[in-house]
Amino acid sequence: MKTKYYVANTLLALLVLGSAGCLLPESGREELIVRGTVHQVNVGEVCWCVELTDGTVYELTNLPEEYKISGLVVQARIDLRPDLRSSCMIGQIATVLEIERTRN
Repeated sequence: MKTKYYVANTLLALLVLGSAGCLLPESGREELIVRGTVHQVNVGEVCWCVELTDGTVYELTNLPEEYKISGLVVQARIDLRPDLRSSCMIGQIATVLEIERTRN
């Protein structure tokens, strides 16, 4: 009887430990603070991105409406999302965590 108890507990522990990996943050995700210019790109659908001074482009998945102004200079805290795909294909996809207007 004790053997069944130990086997059951061992299997339960393995199940719990195996599923714990699902609770960890997704690998490859990274938060950045960026400063750049907002652009609207039309590629069959309207896409929004921020272009940094070094030419790096991040596609913004959730840019708030009040920031959807081409040419607007912003500073934003973004979460890089290598787990997402887009038909826009204009740069690495990022989710906006915080954003504010800045001076040129």
